[in-house]
Amino acid sequence: MSDLSTSNHPPRIALYSHDTMGFGHIRRNMLLAQSILEANPNADVLLLSGVRESGAFRLPKGADSITMPTYFKTKEGHYIPKFLGTDIKRLVKIRKEIIHA
Repeated sequence: MSDLSTSNHPPRIALYSHDTMGFGHIRRNMLLAQSILEANPNADVLLLSGVRESGAFRLPKGADSITMPTYFKTKEGHYIPKFLGTDIKRLVKIRKEIIHA
């Protein structure tokens, strides 16, 4: 990993927490964001998740978050949209466009 404090351009970093993994993953990414911003206060850090409650956490100064449309994991282990219809390909497309924006 390169030294973030010596870059000519502020890094743009996205940290993703999967919808069905729980709050521990969100907390870990928030700690990573905090460490990144301590090393380089000019970094752009964006936290991405499909967990609605992730927006309730106190973000590190300099970080922002996006809550994406949510996946739901069925008993059979398949992922489906939680609220936006039943077309998983549509949900993947929406989330992809949000991430690439």
